[in-house]
Amino acid sequence: MNKPPKPRYTRYVAIPSSLFREVDEPLRTLYVGLLARALAIYRVEEVTVYIEGGVPPRYLADVLEYLRAPPYLRKKLFPRKKTLRFIGVAPPLASPNHPLRGEESEYREALVIKGGSSRVLVDAGLDKPVWALGGGAAGEVVVVRRAGESWVVVRGEPPFYWSYRVAVAGSFLEAVTHYREAGSLIVATSRRGVDVREMGERLRSMVKSTGSIALFYGLWARGLYEVAREEGVELGDVVDAVVNFIPNQGVRTVRTVEAVHASLAVVNAILE
Repeated sequence: MNKPPKPRYTRYVAIPSSLFREVDEPLRTLYVGLLARALAIYRVEEVTVYIEGGVPPRYLADVLEYLRAPPYLRKKLFPRKKTLRFIGVAPPLASPNHPLRGEESEYREALVIKGGSSRVLVDAGLDKPVWALGGGAAGEVVVVRRAGESWVVVRGEPPFYWSYRVAVAGSFLEAVTHYREAGSLIVATSRRGVDVREMGERLRSMVKSTGSIALFYGLWARGLYEVAREEGVELGDVVDAVVNFIPNQGVRTVRTVEAVHASLAVVNAILE
């Protein structure tokens, strides 16, 4: 598999927990799968599901986490649960942490079967469990690297884009605070925002100074201005910029998955 480089500037994405709640299964799981594909295509490092409209975040988080996990570990990591009933309709993620069967991979995600401080037994999706040098606790998921005939536990991720992480926030404001404390540029996406063509250079300059960008999304029927007001704040007071990434859109509403694709594609072009 190709080893896509890590983005020069880190991308984060924040989405509402109520996303797709009006969609029936199995189409809803398919939509989440398409969202996961978009995150991986544009090398997003982390996606945060923030609670909105009182909808628990577990459904979105479960599906995104399942799709992110290597196929050879999924049965061991995810017990049968209602949120994953229709997971079979989601397209394969095919990110770098998903090696094909029989593929020689320098790095692999592995489940620690037997822990230890200097050597662990892991399931790395190979013909049989292997011993890896390094510490880890039983049940922990680690990254291992092939070193000659041996395997070594790697702390952190490989030196290329690997996949996204999944996080949960109690509210829109909590997600904003999370990325604010991480030093990221906070950008809200909205058709009522500033035309991206007018601020592309400024956006590039701001991201260069922070090293990362966090893109926030609302719902097709209720945007971030409304989401923010429901939490008692004005959107412009809590974010660094509100940007319209799809000027002159040819449809009445742009759905969130479409907005994620469009905005990340523009960000890719601006920052790379």
